[in-house]
Amino acid sequence: MTYDRGDRPPGREGEEVPKSAFTESHAKNDNFKGWEANAMRIVKNVVLGASLAAVAGVSYVGGVVGANDIGTMIPAGELVFGPIAPGSPVQVAELWGDRTQGEHGMLLKIPAGFEAGLHAHTGDYHAINLQGTWVHTLADGQTKELPPGSYVMQPGTQNHNDVCKGPSDCILLIHQQVKGDFIPAKTQ
Repeated sequence: MTYDRGDRPPGREGEEVPKSAFTESHAKNDNFKGWEANAMRIVKNVVLGASLAAVAGVSYVGGVVGANDIGTMIPAGELVFGPIAPGSPVQVAELWGDRTQGEHGMLLKIPAGFEAGLHAHTGDYHAINLQGTWVHTLADGQTKELPPGSYVMQPGTQNHNDVCKGPSDCILLIHQQVKGDFIPAKTQ
């Protein structure tokens, strides 16, 4: 039996593959045809796992809470959150680096129901939602509800908005290669 590129097991294009009970049973199995959904679930899990591995991998960078020569481990219950700015309900737990100086990684906790308002940051950021339903709106008005495992790359200097839909608080893993800031959009 010869397979085309889209409906054959991995191998060389046009390669003759013998019929077997395995290939015939999978060709008739509707669950096998739904591999795309499983592939997307796997991709989401890999992105989340890679991000968490990146946090662990760069934990030797100066500025890490409790950093030493053999690594750093901080159980979730021992993470220390504090206000991102005086009087702000948004909280941050620094993981590595120093957000007031340059490259850093942090957990950002946004209370359920909170809306940041239109704003920008000087530099790009990469974020993965770990908890809650995060609603992110890009500069062009495109809005998406982002469940846990979702990823956003927000370009610097572009206005955007963030909302935590609730009912639970949102927790985002954020990485920036520049110092963190918050620039409210100019009202016209």
